[in-house]
Amino acid sequence: MPSNSTRRTLLQCVGTGLAVSALSTTATAQSSGEWTAATSPVDGRLNDVVQTSTGPYAVGDDGIVLERTSEGWRTVIRDGPGSDGNNLLGAGVTDDGDRLWYVGASGAIGEFDVRTGSQVADRSAPNDVTNNFNDVAVAGGAGDANVYVAGDSGQIYYSFENGTDETWNGVTPGSGSAINAIDFHGPRSGHAIDANQTVFETIDGGTYAPIGIENSDVNFYGLDSDGTDDVRVVGAGGTVYRRDGTEWTPESIAEVALYDAEVTSSNGIAVGDGGGTFDLASGSWSRATTPNSQNIAAVATGSPSVAVGASGTILERTSSDGTDDGTDDGTDDGTDDSTDDGTDDGTNDGTDSGTDGGTDDGTDDGTDDPLSANVARFDEDDDGDIDFGEAVDAITAYNQDRTVAGDPVDFDDVVDVIGAYND
Repeated sequence: MPSNSTRRTLLQCVGTGLAVSALSTTATAQSSGEWTAATSPVDGRLNDVVQTSTGPYAVGDDGIVLERTSEGWRTVIRDGPGSDGNNLLGAGVTDDGDRLWYVGASGAIGEFDVRTGSQVADRSAPNDVTNNFNDVAVAGGAGDANVYVAGDSGQIYYSFENGTDETWNGVTPGSGSAINAIDFHGPRSGHAIDANQTVFETIDGGTYAPIGIENSDVNFYGLDSDGTDDVRVVGAGGTVYRRDGTEWTPESIAEVALYDAEVTSSNGIAVGDGGGTFDLASGSWSRATTPNSQNIAAVATGSPSVAVGASGTILERTSSDGTDDGTDDGTDDGTDDSTDDGTDDGTNDGTDSGTDGGTDDGTDDGTDDPLSANVARFDEDDDGDIDFGEAVDAITAYNQDRTVAGDPVDFDDVVDVIGAYND
């Protein structure tokens, strides 16, 4: 199930005070390094995982909520938001990463403050609805979020006032088939999938239009919505469907069912049956090696990337430097440090050929490559460079779904801008 805009959470955190240079190493999807099995405090199924401002959280059967700490994974809630032990099926996080939301069986909905380590409210059974809730998407900051819940009865329940009492509405976007997953890329813009092989889109958070997928002939299980024209759907048969513009493009990457994916334009991770984890790097999918064969239900990229599933399975993957696990997302400027011999002692004569590993001590002659046309639209002062303020403006435009120079700003645009700033 989708983890609701982990990348947007990272960008929001940067916009509110984190260093932009840190974002450049943590915002991209991951595909290198080895998956390892973490010690799990539970043996029941874990159904979803998200990245928060304090680290990864997972939710699962019997109302379990787990937190990853410096000492490993621990249980923070044992029996759900209402202490009734209902299975938790989906999780989401606010844009600032500070509030975790979880939903599940019999109308379970909870809001949890990861900063204080305590549940804020039990928001279960909105409007007395006690259907099973399969997934949740959250857009906005802690305490001021729009909340969207995918119902097993075919309805999407939503609140524009942080899920407080008497603020919920419901809409049935399709035929009444179960809504299996929901993900939002803006405050009121996102997508949902149902059990009738249909993808729905909304731009106002309350009305939905079907946008495919014709002739798919498989059940849909997972969804990653990064923009109006940047959507991926996964399901039975091992196929990833990508929407780029108005067309859906299928790509078969496995012979097992896929349950979740978190993807940028050319990099990401998909997970599924039999321990299946699949990496997208520079546009190509490949299967990764995992330490067990348990079915994997969900994945969240970050530091570390985490995948969870059956029998309490928790898999983690981090690079040797602890920042991210190493996916090259295509935005590198040619300064890959594999070509640097580490002997730069300050005698650079200004003729840097672009193969230096980023150890230039400042004696370069300043003849950097010009900005690409896409990045140049963020260069507000037309000085041929991206400064800190311009990088933050790009992040803000992305978070608020604003256009720049008449064009929308997507995640990859922001990564490119940050790459230019870090040069």
